[in-house]
Amino acid sequence: MKAGFFYISLAVAMFACKSANNLEKKEAELANYKKQYEELETKIASLEKEISLAGGKKKVVTKPVYVSIDTLEPGIFRHYVEVQGKVDTDKNITLVSKASGTIEKIYVQKGQYVKAGTLLASIDDAIVQKGIEEVNTQLAFATNVYEKQKRLWDQKIGSEIQYLSAKNNKESLEKRKESLIEQHQLTKIKSPIDGVVDEIFPNQGEVTAPGAPAFRVINSSAFKILAEIPESYVSKIRKGDEAILTFPDVEETAKTKVTVVSDVVNAINRSFQVELDAKGVKNLKANLIANVKIKDYEKTDVIIIPINVIQHSDQGDYVFIADKGVAVKKMITTGKTYRSSAEVLSGLNKGDKLITVGYQDIVDGQPVTF
Repeated sequence: MKAGFFYISLAVAMFACKSANNLEKKEAELANYKKQYEELETKIASLEKEISLAGGKKKVVTKPVYVSIDTLEPGIFRHYVEVQGKVDTDKNITLVSKASGTIEKIYVQKGQYVKAGTLLASIDDAIVQKGIEEVNTQLAFATNVYEKQKRLWDQKIGSEIQYLSAKNNKESLEKRKESLIEQHQLTKIKSPIDGVVDEIFPNQGEVTAPGAPAFRVINSSAFKILAEIPESYVSKIRKGDEAILTFPDVEETAKTKVTVVSDVVNAINRSFQVELDAKGVKNLKANLIANVKIKDYEKTDVIIIPINVIQHSDQGDYVFIADKGVAVKKMITTGKTYRSSAEVLSGLNKGDKLITVGYQDIVDGQPVTF
């Protein structure tokens, strides 16, 4: 009895084990078929696209692909030359001392607005002043002697040498006085322009010398932008061209025009300089970086498309448009490009529905939905 039960249990166990093995085998077989199916789908799609690109007979795919479209409308295409420039001004002046001596007094403060001719500082002029006083005394005496000699000479009294000597002495002292007055003026540092005192180099009481920096005065209303343009654009950039200035550090943007185009190409970096007006732009500082965009090309009433939708083949460039529910391959001719846009010279028309998303997964004639 026990032996019979043992054989029955053994048979049941063997049947269960065999069933489990068959299930695992079938699952593995199914996974293998699924993998082969996926590989076949990929190969079929690839071959259909290759056949389509080669212009051969196409297999119409009935399964629609979801895409996004843009309805094309003519617009204005603009191309810009983009370079980096800097803020500059002709009225950024460093004033230097023209006389030796101690800075006696500074009359302005940093950041103060001054008019042309404003006295900024004075240098100790005691020695020059004393010289002027001495010359004034000598000149008064020489003038008196000359007048007396002249009256005598007019009456034919005295010698001509005495008269000429008195006259020469008087004139020499007058010239010496003029020279001392000019030296005295050199002890006064004045602003030659209207502007803001940007920097004061010496301190009151310090000794200065001719040529030593004293003040920097800047007229911000005269700011301009200097930029270097590659020589390849020498025939395209002209005075009066429209431009856009961007100052990232002060978050300012302005529209302007090219005011000066240099006639000289730098032999070292093969570029030429242009100037652009920056009047009216706020918060500018000398030498501030500016991003410069100069318009060198513009065309109106032209079809403009994103560069990324343009595909390439041996026959040329092409895009897909949606027409009556299917994708249609359109060969195109492009012109200039700028950043992410391209102008289309031929191949597309107003109202065409350009496929902008999903164009990588379709072939000519494939049903699409959007």
